Amino acid sequence: MMTASTTYTAAAQQATEAQEALYANTEDLPTWPWANLAALCGAPLPGDLIVVGARPANGKTTVMLGLFDHFVTHDVPAIYIGAGSEGPPRDLRRQWAALRCGYPAHLVLENQWQALPSGARDQVFAEIQRQATEAHHIALFADVGERLTIPALREALQLAHRTENCRYVLLDHIHRLRFTAGQNPRLALAEATRKLRDLAAREEWVVIVAAQLHRAPSLGGALRDLIPPTMSDLKETGTLEEDAVIGLLLHRVRRPEATPQEIHAVAKGERPVADVLEPNCMAVRVGKHRRRGHVMDHTAFLYLDASGRLTERGNVWRTKTERQPGEEPF
Repeated sequence: MMTASTTYTAAAQQATEAQEALYANTEDLPTWPWANLAALCGAPLPGDLIVVGARPANGKTTVMLGLFDHFVTHDVPAIYIGAGSEGPPRDLRRQWAALRCGYPAHLVLENQWQALPSGARDQVFAEIQRQATEAHHIALFADVGERLTIPALREALQLAHRTENCRYVLLDHIHRLRFTAGQNPRLALAEATRKLRDLAAREEWVVIVAAQLHRAPSLGGALRDLIPPTMSDLKETGTLEEDAVIGLLLHRVRRPEATPQEIHAVAKGERPVADVLEPNCMAVRVGKHRRRGHVMDHTAFLYLDASGRLTERGNVWRTKTERQPGEEPF
């Protein structure tokens, strides 16, 4: 049983730490690059584990690379851990350079220079050189090889630890982790998630993890990518849902003018789903926010341009009668 002296000592220590936290400067922290999402979620805080979930080809890497560029632009050291299909550092750096130069990433990755403005290759070349000369201390890409294993992830995190004032760790994506033979993948993934959570708290990093969502036919067949996902849709483990401070879920958006007949035809496989999609629109749904429970299920809408840059976009669900003359539906 604790004595009065012992309980007072513990309470006094906790109170002192709580009082000191009142004076922590959060004004200088980079917030989200998109004002509507920043208004919902506030700035990511040191120690946060943030999960960005999406089904395949629904924009995980686009969001992650956009966040990386945003943090580096604010001169805050960040490390990007890509894996598998996300490409080696060579490809990620070219993709990042294309983003900064305003060119479609696929044209740069495929060396389709004839489809780009004159001088595009020289501009991208110079931007990659800038990454090495001017941004080498704040913009790091971990080389984890072809397979993201636990030892490779550990080595990447050690690089972050050795980087002075590293504040952001971006992992794209956690379901690319490969485990040793005999390990239970679900349990191993849960353990890796807990370690990332603990590491974020101990190092005072913001750890942002992209994650895969289930893609079962029961989720809506051809229209499944239009169904707003929930945190329970995260693939293979509930630990991501439990440990995340913030959960952001990406999905596509149908055109407000899409008719029930068009949607029915897509559901039957008679028309491609692209026929009912709002072009270049990404929905970012807040699936979880430990500090701001009132923003649960709120959605920010973003516009995706040809270079892969995400910018603000208004609510696409406004009807024609709600718009001002000449105003676009988003």
